[in-house]
Amino acid sequence: MSYSDTVSFIFKRSKAIIGGIRLDASLREVHTSSATVTENPIEGGKPIADNVILQPKVLQIDGVISDAPLSIFQFEQFIAGLGTIFGQSSRSMDAYQSLLKLQEDRIPFAVVTGLRSYENMILENLSVTRSASVGRALSFTASLKQIEFAYSRILPEENYSEDNQNRGAGPVNRGNVPTEEIAIVDAPQDAAQFDELAFLQQ
Repeated sequence: MSYSDTVSFIFKRSKAIIGGIRLDASLREVHTSSATVTENPIEGGKPIADNVILQPKVLQIDGVISDAPLSIFQFEQFIAGLGTIFGQSSRSMDAYQSLLKLQEDRIPFAVVTGLRSYENMILENLSVTRSASVGRALSFTASLKQIEFAYSRILPEENYSEDNQNRGAGPVNRGNVPTEEIAIVDAPQDAAQFDELAFLQQ
């Protein structure tokens, strides 16, 4: 089976959308979901697990975007692809620039596959393969990772007690406070001087 026949066969069954960019075919998808178990050693025994941390979802797609899509609902894009005959930009090259922009913008986007959909995805790596068998089509491998966000919330002022408000207060100006004079006595050099000093202090 030729490359074009393979694309045509898979194209009818599997499509994906990466950040609004519709692929003509998803030749291969690898969905990775993993978790990390944290362990602590104990005396005289095996390590015990105390937590499980879910790792970000990872997706790898081997996709194809051609200058002449095969589906009927993309007929308008096919007409636009004919502009390559007259030296205009091609559909595959436009898709390549759009994928690069997704990566450069660093803004999370959605990814839709035949297996599941993802939110807050980032394009970590984009590899493009050019060969005679591919022709002018865009054959690429995209590695994507899902990211999580930490949100902060500011509580209204009335939710703080007076004690909490004063706890972080700065230094207080107490004005001029007189200091007390402290008599400094040299330490005794031997036991006789120590006994004499103790007698005078009685």
